[in-house]
Amino acid sequence: WNWAEETGNFGGSEVWSGTRYGRLEEGCIVSGVASGWQNEEGECVRRSPRAQLNGVLPSWLVVAEEIERTSDYEGADGIRSKLEYALGHGAAHMMIGGDMGSLVSPRDPVFFLHHCFIDRLYSFWQDYHIVHNTGVAVNSCGGLRTCNALGGLGGMAQDWIGTLDVEEHCVPLPVSRPNTCLAYQGRAEAGWQSHVCATIVGGIELGTCAVESLAIGEAIDSEGCHAHIDLSEELNTEWLKNMDSMHEEVGVGVVRPWTKKLEEAKVAFADIKKHTSSQIAKPPSSEVEKVLCFRCSDRWFRAQCADSPLP
Repeated sequence: WNWAEETGNFGGSEVWSGTRYGRLEEGCIVSGVASGWQNEEGECVRRSPRAQLNGVLPSWLVVAEEIERTSDYEGADGIRSKLEYALGHGAAHMMIGGDMGSLVSPRDPVFFLHHCFIDRLYSFWQDYHIVHNTGVAVNSCGGLRTCNALGGLGGMAQDWIGTLDVEEHCVPLPVSRPNTCLAYQGRAEAGWQSHVCATIVGGIELGTCAVESLAIGEAIDSEGCHAHIDLSEELNTEWLKNMDSMHEEVGVGVVRPWTKKLEEAKVAFADIKKHTSSQIAKPPSSEVEKVLCFRCSDRWFRAQCADSPLP
């Protein structure tokens, strides 16, 4: 679920309909695919959404910009830290709350929508730098200890990262003995198709244009699109604390305390704040722009989005 495409209306997304993943409201999930679900202890699967939902997570334009301009994997300003901390991972968990805001977050089926999107962003980062031949080492997990082994599962994590095959438009895996080739199938949401915004939203989504090909990024100044990046940072900090506390409760232990992770998170957030602070904020010219939280109705926006950096 590309929540970045509707950050201005996160709480009103179709994802939360009674025919999909159930309403985003306090208490047990009583509608959608998880209606009436219970955990192994006989308790219901719960949500506890925050009062502020819209405009907290970064827009699709901001996310794509960060992916394109980030050249390192490791480090506080690398793509790992940005995806883990500053580009919405932890904040989204806490915004939904309940089971999603805890160590048992996979009990809520929305967990899988969220984590598939985070994984897809990493894939986007890999593909972009390979196609543009930027020289970034996209097939490495840096100095992470998990690069050497997959815990009790056996095997090497490095074997499951892989590199985009530009001709086949997929990643052969496992690296040591490829027997499959994985790729994300991009899609533009149907709701954008009749609007001029389809050019940029669908272009980034499908890989037919790059953010760097756009002349300028203009933010939207509206009630649901104020850049609540400070709130996003607060929620991420809460998420880090929660994870440490719950790991200790179940006796798993903590390898890196949340305070150390917070140091990295602050650098990642500061980098994004600095980059987005120069954006010009203008009133929305359509309802679609209120949802996207960036301006995309000018003719030059369409004209400048014509290249094809990704397969």
